[in-house]
Amino acid sequence: MRNILKKVFTGLVTIAVLTVCAITVGSFILSQKEASKTPDPDVPLTLDTVCDYFSQVVEVEGRLTLPERLTCSGEATQTCEMWLYDPYWSEYIDLEIPVHQGTGSPPVNSMAYLPEGFGPGDFYIMTADGRYARDGSFISVRGKTQGRGNSCRFDVIESVKVLDRLVVNVGVDLTKVTLREALTDGLVVATITGRDLSQVEIKIKPKVDLNLEVEVEPGTMFISGTEGVQNMVVRKQETIYLKPNLEVGLELEVSCANMDLKQPSSSDVFTVSAEPAVEDLARLLGLEDFPFLDLLVQQFAIWTITDNPSDSFSYTGIEINGVTEYPLVFEINQIRGLFEEAGIDTTKYLIFNN
Repeated sequence: MRNILKKVFTGLVTIAVLTVCAITVGSFILSQKEASKTPDPDVPLTLDTVCDYFSQVVEVEGRLTLPERLTCSGEATQTCEMWLYDPYWSEYIDLEIPVHQGTGSPPVNSMAYLPEGFGPGDFYIMTADGRYARDGSFISVRGKTQGRGNSCRFDVIESVKVLDRLVVNVGVDLTKVTLREALTDGLVVATITGRDLSQVEIKIKPKVDLNLEVEVEPGTMFISGTEGVQNMVVRKQETIYLKPNLEVGLELEVSCANMDLKQPSSSDVFTVSAEPAVEDLARLLGLEDFPFLDLLVQQFAIWTITDNPSDSFSYTGIEINGVTEYPLVFEINQIRGLFEEAGIDTTKYLIFNN
């Protein structure tokens, strides 16, 4: 009897082992089949599908996002973790970006070394098309991925390119409009409230059964509904993706446009001006790198156009860490250089003639 039970137990163990092996082999074969799939060149990949082709060279689009807390490797060839974000489907994957350890511009497809206490202007990736990809830039990434689901990431990056807009929201028909057009045509409803010198908050919701790509252009003017409070002007382009019946809220990067009026607060409500910014201001804000300059320089440059102060102390001082700051000589020279780059006639502005 004991021998019979022993034979039965041994048989059951053998069956179990064979079953586990079969499952393991089957999973291995399945993973190899999945890995051997080749992306269809006529079907753009999304962040949801790109990791179906792990270990193969793939290309996908998204918005480059700098995490609030930066994670970098301590290896000789250092990399830092960025996010590639799909603003329509709210999906993202990690990018392992090589870090340039030397001075000067980094090689292509690498990011500049970030100093301690870095600011927005310090972060950029030198792309394969000779442009800078920054926080919020639309980019395409070509390389190899690994992992699945939340662990999916690009760990080998062959190239990064800057895009003017995303074009591969598969299965989504997007209607592209500016914020001004969307409001004028009754496509959306928006509430805009103040925060400080550099940001306003917008809550926006579609009023139509459409998927909308709403472009908030640099130079868009927000008019204060509170007497004595500054109007605001958008200094960094933002694109908002809207689905029917869903409200989206985010902060927009702005500057004050009336030097002698009060700074806005969260109790101040704004409306979007039907008119664009004056030509010189539009030219200044149209410079690609303007949003990534020091915030003081951006604000003083905008006030130079909106208020035309005659000297440094004619500007309204900006308090930073308890110290009131006015534009210094090198900052005035920097602003002059920006005006010349933008094709703005500097002789019209008093600060450059004194």
